[in-house]
This record gives sequence, C-alpha cells and structure tokens, in this order.
Amino acid sequence: MASSTDERGKATAYNVNSTTGLLTSVEGPQKEDGTDGTQITYSYDSLKQLTGVSAANGSQTVQNRYGYDAAGRLTQITHNGFNYTIDHDGYGNATIFNAGSRNLLTKIFASGNGNLLSLKYKNNSGDFVWGYNYDSQDRVTSVTKNGATAYLYLYDARGNLAKVTDQTVYGGLTTTYSYDPSNYLIKRESSSGDTIEYSYDDKNRPNGESYVFDDQNVSTGYTYGNDNLKGVTNLSTGDVVSHAYDSLNREIETSIHSPAPLMPYLTAQRTYVSVPDSSNNRTSSLIADYTNATAPSDGGTATELSQYNYTYDNNENIRTVTDQDGNETRYTYDQLNQLVRVDDQKNSVSTTYSYDGGGNITGTSSHAYTTGTLGASTGSTSYAYGDSDWKDLLTGYNGQGITYDGIGNPLTYRNGMSFTWEGRELVSAVANNHHASYTYDDSGIRTQKVVDGTITDYFTENGRILAQRSGDDVMWFQYDSDGTPVGFTSGDDAYYYTKNAQGDITGIAGVDNGEYRLLVEYDYDVWGKLLSTTGEKADTLGVQNPFRYRSYYYDNETGLYYLNSRYYDPQTGRFISADDAETLQSSQGDVLGTNLFAYCENNPVMNSDPDGYLSIPAWIVGTSLDVLFLALNSAMMAGYLSFSGTIYALARNPFTKKLAINLITDKVIPVFVRGFYNPALTLMRKVMWRIAGVTFQLGKGKGIDFLVNSLKNGAMNHLASFVTSMLSWGGIISMAFDMADGNWDGYVTV
Repeated sequence: MASSTDERGKATAYNVNSTTGLLTSVEGPQKEDGTDGTQITYSYDSLKQLTGVSAANGSQTVQNRYGYDAAGRLTQITHNGFNYTIDHDGYGNATIFNAGSRNLLTKIFASGNGNLLSLKYKNNSGDFVWGYNYDSQDRVTSVTKNGATAYLYLYDARGNLAKVTDQTVYGGLTTTYSYDPSNYLIKRESSSGDTIEYSYDDKNRPNGESYVFDDQNVSTGYTYGNDNLKGVTNLSTGDVVSHAYDSLNREIETSIHSPAPLMPYLTAQRTYVSVPDSSNNRTSSLIADYTNATAPSDGGTATELSQYNYTYDNNENIRTVTDQDGNETRYTYDQLNQLVRVDDQKNSVSTTYSYDGGGNITGTSSHAYTTGTLGASTGSTSYAYGDSDWKDLLTGYNGQGITYDGIGNPLTYRNGMSFTWEGRELVSAVANNHHASYTYDDSGIRTQKVVDGTITDYFTENGRILAQRSGDDVMWFQYDSDGTPVGFTSGDDAYYYTKNAQGDITGIAGVDNGEYRLLVEYDYDVWGKLLSTTGEKADTLGVQNPFRYRSYYYDNETGLYYLNSRYYDPQTGRFISADDAETLQSSQGDVLGTNLFAYCENNPVMNSDPDGYLSIPAWIVGTSLDVLFLALNSAMMAGYLSFSGTIYALARNPFTKKLAINLITDKVIPVFVRGFYNPALTLMRKVMWRIAGVTFQLGKGKGIDFLVNSLKNGAMNHLASFVTSMLSWGGIISMAFDMADGNWDGYVTV
C-alpha cells in the first residue's frame, strides 16, 4: 500500500498489487463526520487491461465495465445499464460509435489506412456529413457539408496555412495568414477588414496584438515577470493589469489601474489556507479569502466592494463560502464528490440533489433554510430518463417531455424551447418568445447570432471573443495575459469585473467621483442560474454584459451558456447535448467520466468546463497552462527535456494558447497512446485527451486530420524509443516532443 498526504495532512491510500504492479483501489480521506470518503476499486484481465472501475456511494455502487478486442482495442463500455460500443477497421481506426442501437458517429477513412474522408452524424432531418479532401502532402484542401463545399484551404511554400475561404458566408469570406522568416504568425486578415497583427519580444515571445474590427483600431500588450509569471498587461482601454506574488509565486493581488497619476485602483486580493506544518515544506493553493476593493492612487484607505471567505472539507471541496454581509452558503458532497446539498443563507433556502448510478441528476428538493435537519419540502424538481437505449438521455423535466435526434441533440426542450442542428452544431433556437439562429466558422467557433432580426457579429481568435457588434453598438472585451476576461468597453467607457475565487463574475465596476463603484451585481445559484441582477445599471450594463457565471458567455435569449463546443443549461445542471463520442476512448478509469451530458461531474462548486470538453478545478480557469508550462519548466531544469521557446511563448500569449495546445495534443500525442492504460497516469490521460478532444472537434473533426498517419508511422518506426520513454514523465514529455517534429533528439522544432 502507498499513500499520499495533502498539505493539510489528509491522507489518500493506494492499494497496488505486488505481483502485477497495478492499482487495485483508492481510499480517500474520511469525511468530517467520520464516514467513508472516496472508495474506488479497479479490476483487470489476464492481459492487465482495465476491465472495470467501481465506487461506493452510500447505498449505491457506481461502476463501468470495459471490453476489448483481440488487439487490445476498447470496444465496449457498460455504463448505467446500457452499452457504448466502438468498432474499428483493420488498421485500428475507431470508425463507429454507438449508444445502444443509436449510432452517434461514423468515420470513414481512405483505403490503406489513409486519411479521414468523412464524419457522419444522425440528425433528425437525416444524415449530416462532413467530408474532407487532401492534397498530395495529406493537407486538407477543402471541407464539405453534405457534399457542398464549405471551406477551402491553401498553404504557402513552407507549408504554413496561408488562406482559408469560408463559402458558407454569403459572397465568401477569405482569411489570409502571414508569417515572418522564422514562420511566426504576424498577421491574420479577413476580406471583411477584420485584422489581427502579432508582435514578439527579443526572445521571440509574443508581447502584443493589434486589432481592427468595425473600422476601430485597438491594441494590447504584455510583459513577462520572473519565472515567466504574468507581468503587466496593457489593455486597449489604456489601463493596465498588474500582479503581485508571494515568495511561493502564489498570486496575492491583481490590480487594474490607469498609468496616469491620481487615478484609482481596482484590486482583487487573495490569501491562502494555512497548513499545519509549513516548516515541513507544505504549502497550500487553496484560497481562504478573496476580496475585491478599490483604493485611490495616493495610498488612501481601500474600500471593500465584495469579499468571500472559504473553508474546505477533507477532500478539498469548498465547504462554506461567507460573503461580506455574513451570509454563509454551505455545501455537502457524496462519496464521489457530487454535490448533494446546498444551504443558502442569503436566499433562505436549503436544496438537496439526488443522482442515479450513471451520474444523472434525478431530482431536487427545496426546504426552508437550515444547516441542521431539513424540514418539509417546499418544492421539488423531477428528472426522467426514459430511453432504454441511452439511459443518460434526459427525456422529461418537471413533467415536460424532451425529444432528441439520433446523436443526443434535443429537438424539443423544456419550457417550450425547440432547436435544429447540423451535426453537433446548434443552428437555430426558439426560446422564451425569441427566434435565434447561429453561425460558426471552420473551427466550430460561433461567429454570428441573429435574435429576432438583431444581428450580433463576433470578432474571435482561437475561441476567445475579442469584440462583438450588435446593430451599431460595439463592445471590446478586455483580457489579462492568461486569457481571463477582466472587463469590457461600452461606447467610450471602460468597465471591469469583480469576481469570486471560482471565477464567477459577481459585479461590474466603473469609475465614479475618483473611485471605482459597483454598478451591477449578479447573484447565481450553485449551477450558474442567474437569480438576480441588481445595481443602478442592472437594466443596461447588467444585461448588455454577456460574461457571467464562471466567466462563461451567457445567451439572454435562451438562458443557456455558450461554451464553444456546446451549450450548458444552468436550469437543469446539464449540457443540453452530448459530448463528442470520441471522448469515450479517454474515459477509462473515471467513474463519472462516461456520462456525456453531466456538467463538471456534478460538482459545480469546485469545477468549471470553459470549452465544454473537460471538467477542471475552477481556480485553474485561465491559468491552467501557466501551471502546465511551469511543470515543463521544472522538467527542463531537471534535465529531462529541452525544446525551443516557441511552444512556451505561444502558450504565454492569451490569443495563441490554443495553438500551443494543438501542437501538444495534435502533434505530440499519438493516436495509439489512447489504448495505453496505466492507472498511475489516468488523470493525466484524461486531462490531455479531453483537451485533445477540443482539437478533435475544432481540428480533426473538421478535417484537419493530416497528422494522424505520420504519427502512426513515427510511432512504429520508433517503438523502442516509445517504450523506454514511457518509463518516466521526463521521458514521456521528451518522446512527445520528438514525435511532434519527427527528430528523435529530445527537442522540438517548430
């Protein structure tokens, strides 16, 4: 048996079979009341393939079973009383994904283990098919939608993407890309006039962008601090964002202010949970207090705008949050860390949540507020799951029927809503007496919506909304260097967000009489449902600002959050449509990860899912890649790997982080690694492949599939290198970068 102890002295035990070396069970720390914490058990076949994972959850046992073919490829997942099945061709490519008898996805490859030719989805109106064409170098040259050309791609002499033509837009929309002699992207320009220009410092790290949208020109820039921590971000408003850190490189303050003298500051201050024995090299990243305040530049007394105090349970879930008025919200979790109770003092309600063995919410019950024994129910919500083929489908909500197409997209929904789809993309909605239509680019990112005739155009970069135009109104959104939204402009005025430690936008502040004041305040329930918008500008700025809970983009017309790959419904606490079926291949070992509709594994207190693909701790949002590349830096310093600064620089840039992710996930992680199972790597596999899922949808899922064959060939040609590389994390990372550039030297060249 092995164990690990967290910074607060809470131990998790790992039972390992002494003969096989395989992890057989995990026992988490006990709950505060002395009852059992997390208990997960793993089973294997004679080939050491994972055949099952189960977890105790009170009187329930939640489990998944796995089946394989003779080649060791995952072919079946038994979950919640039904089967997911995956078929493969003779070369090992996964080609058919089913839920029961429902076909979720069919992939066709060219003969001889060739390129991906098509993706087929079962929509209500019939099959929807993405088709892909390639040149002699296996580069995508065009993508079709149901046989009609949708997107065209051209490349320059060095192989860089030079032009994309979107033929789904009336008259066609062309975007060109320019590069410097070192192949760094320096300009992206569309035929509509929208432009982005990139600049770099003397270390080839991106340090600024200039934008043109709606004939408006703005720019932003940023610097790097010690240890490549965030430095200063120069916003397009003329204000700056600066950061302060403690001796452990934990951020303790973020401030927004004008560089001009005699201007106020808006600050977000953090303190961290103290640990029992800090002299034993223990530190904590858990936030104890998060305070938004304003202060005059002359050093006068700061005025508190909002404050949140946090306590945690033995599993590092948030136990209580207390606001500046003394209102406490208390959270209770089950053995799987699913949220089962919320005691909300501010809104005078206690609410309980129940789940089935598949991680589906089955009901809620409301009661008068108490932290003790609950009284009689004052209201309830029912959920029905009536599809025998796919038991995770929500078929009824509070007595209202819900219908779906073949791949789990809702057609009729709660409260009279209805939707139409193309593949996995929502193209129209009728909701709350509004009619809306949605348009997407070749990466699946939304570029326009039309609501009751009002057109909103989006200016985006790698999934981030830089600006939007609705009628004659243009809003520019302001981001810190890590990609976190910090505010926006409306007309000539700049406004900035106040938040809590979980990333929820709780208010909008603006300068008034020489200091920042809260003009808007938002209140949400635990799942992100907007409960109230208050303040003197609640009906104007409060509605106009689209970023809300977890800093997600909120659609007022539907009440849904748009998360790039799909839409989240805070009313039901679920995604309205299924996750990409390909992510099933990365779900092994995760008890709750096989449910394609569950939001954040039913822990909305601690987790976030900014792209609709991966549940991650909420505090990581916007900074996860800083953590990742700090780890890579440590590996470099330990002598495990070396690589050019290109990927690191890309990742530090808020508008090129996704390029870095694509390099790592699409070019670095070979397809055959999906079949590799090692319990010690389960979490990292899930994280990396869920991130890769974004790439599958936005890249390969739209035809950017030319890397697959080269990765397979490289893997087979260097099998020995692969085997030895898997013996250590440094080896894994080094091998991965070797696969990225085809040079087996521990470096990567871009």
